[in-house]
Amino acid sequence: MVAGQTFLICCFEMPEIRETPIEKLREGFENLCSAKVLDITPILGGGNNRLFRLQTETGLFAGKCYPLPIEGSRDRLGREFEALEFLQNQEVCIVPRPISRNDEAGLGLYEWIEGTPVG
Repeated sequence: MVAGQTFLICCFEMPEIRETPIEKLREGFENLCSAKVLDITPILGGGNNRLFRLQTETGLFAGKCYPLPIEGSRDRLGREFEALEFLQNQEVCIVPRPISRNDEAGLGLYEWIEGTPVG
């Protein structure tokens, strides 16, 4: 991705969509993984969030951007992250490991699993 590009991403208070500069998105993910993000590749699909393949100095990660919860709505980031933590604690190893999250920014960082999309 080129500096200055923008994405329409799911880090927004619904129903508004705002453009977020790629550098702001990169900075958010760098804070979560404590490493420099070298490349951000959007993965198409997904209705409740936006998924990115993050190439960092320390390896690959999955970065997800969720809508910020508004009063009366679901906390999608919290529910998914906590469900994956629960599965990891139950030693279910066929799901991505949750690594870190920033609830205020609506960002989650997960283990990247290579493979073919399901569905």
